Amino acid sequence: MTDSHDYPNKNPGDPTAATSSVPTVTTKTYSLASALDFVSRDGRATGAELREMRSAVAAVEKFARRTAVEIAADPIALRPIFAAVLPAAHGMGRKRVSNIKAAIAALLIKIGTHDPHEMIELEPIGAWAACRDLVTDVRERAKVTPFLRFAQQQGVLPQDIDPGFVECYRAWRRSRTLLIDVDISINAIRRVWNKAVRSVPTWPGQHLAGRKNPAVFALSVEMFTAAFQADVSALLEFLKHPPPLRSGRRALRGITVEEYRRFVYRAASILVLRGRDPATITSLADIVKPEAVEAILLDLYYRKGEKWSGGAVTMASNLTVIARDYVKAPAEDLAALAEMRQRVKLKNRGMSERNLDRIAQFDQPGRLKAFYDLPDRCLEAAQAMWKKSKARAAELHERALAMAILREKPFRRKNLAGIHLDRNLQRNPDGKLYRIKFTAEEAKTPKPIDVVISKDLSAALDRHIKKYRPMLPGADSPWLFPGTAGRHRAPCNLARKVSALIQEHLGVQFNLHLFRHLCALTNYNADENAGPVVQALLDHADLRTTEGAYVAIRGRAAQKRYADILAALRGASASARSRSIRGRPRRGKKESE
Repeated sequence: MTDSHDYPNKNPGDPTAATSSVPTVTTKTYSLASALDFVSRDGRATGAELREMRSAVAAVEKFARRTAVEIAADPIALRPIFAAVLPAAHGMGRKRVSNIKAAIAALLIKIGTHDPHEMIELEPIGAWAACRDLVTDVRERAKVTPFLRFAQQQGVLPQDIDPGFVECYRAWRRSRTLLIDVDISINAIRRVWNKAVRSVPTWPGQHLAGRKNPAVFALSVEMFTAAFQADVSALLEFLKHPPPLRSGRRALRGITVEEYRRFVYRAASILVLRGRDPATITSLADIVKPEAVEAILLDLYYRKGEKWSGGAVTMASNLTVIARDYVKAPAEDLAALAEMRQRVKLKNRGMSERNLDRIAQFDQPGRLKAFYDLPDRCLEAAQAMWKKSKARAAELHERALAMAILREKPFRRKNLAGIHLDRNLQRNPDGKLYRIKFTAEEAKTPKPIDVVISKDLSAALDRHIKKYRPMLPGADSPWLFPGTAGRHRAPCNLARKVSALIQEHLGVQFNLHLFRHLCALTNYNADENAGPVVQALLDHADLRTTEGAYVAIRGRAAQKRYADILAALRGASASARSRSIRGRPRRGKKESE
């Protein structure tokens, strides 16, 4: 670590003067063990503080399954350890883990590898105080205030804030603090800032553009010729409304058509990134020639570490369909594309090893039942919390309601987040909610999704809409799970919140898609031939999709049934042996006796 850092080091009243709260930045590398030893010998902590630090270090050793000598006393090394902690798995609550993290942060501050909290706890003044006051929503103000304080400490004015300064703040948070979700925090700050730029006429700052996702390599549509863009638009219209007497194709749903659009521009972008002049790409015929398709597929192959991915399989299929049905490519080109398509195959079909490991967590006795009981427990907890904090109760009830919906119908996360109060929630003549319905256009299915819900879920939905939802930000929007600017909650955001709640209570690694996998597991455990039932519950268009995806779970269910049969047979034979033994005469006794 050097003596030059991008962290707060200015006095808020005088941007050029040093403040007394500047930490001593260490150039020495410490482990948690050596840091504890240094602090205890240096006399920088009280006896109570040392006891808390020692207890926290012992807990981190358990979290990391390493000794304190092996763990660096540095935020960059410690952040992934805390990020991976599942409190329930260690018999702790979230508050205890928070206290452990605070004690570790205090230890790092003592040795100079973590900046003091006071550096972003000073009250904003001047232009920054005015900015803070312009953010009227209490939650949004809490998200953006640390950033405003950081800028004030750096002596930067609101009008000078740009994406580069946001990256400076990100780097400081990662290297000099123990904040776990740095990127999530930065995204929240950017959303609040940009909302203020749009809606507050006197806001002094500029729009803050986000960082480009390195995994997204599609170029801007405007980079391509007008002729190519027009041909793509014609393709999309063809897919939506194919000529009924000539094409022999069925019309595709909007979500599938949009997927084609993304794949087409991604394919063209790969060619440009590999050195082709975008001016030479004037029609779809230019990207479905065999040599172009080969270059595109090889690029995807090497991006994934010399293996085929699901994206490459879909790309090969989509480009072949476009060449055959829309471009009407020559027969020899179609033969070459068909051969390439046959070679682009996933190594292993079915569920990934990671998903199988996550499902295996529910083999522990009682855990699957606890999982299905959790929505009810959380709904009850939200009601008990109402008097203490209406806002927190509403947030908990929202997550619990999402779990309750997924328990009855494991929707995909996009459909869950996009439930519209009027369009998707159906009431009977008595005004009771009794159905959740999506059109085929809204769902990733060839048919509409129509679910009749239980009375318990109906009551929870009504209670949420009338009592809890009005306490949430964006409650004036028409969505069950409201977001910002009149939109629904982002699917990834809702999924993260629900998954975090499950992880906290059950101590398991979880993502929202596991609701679908556990639905399959539960049904196959009851009947290893439950494929059609699982297909209907998961809204798969083809039974082969269901049975291919869950071949491992079907195998587990069959093995479980076989084990039960063996146990029953062995139990019967053991009972027979016992009766036989009891019926024999004792040694030394005559049978007549």
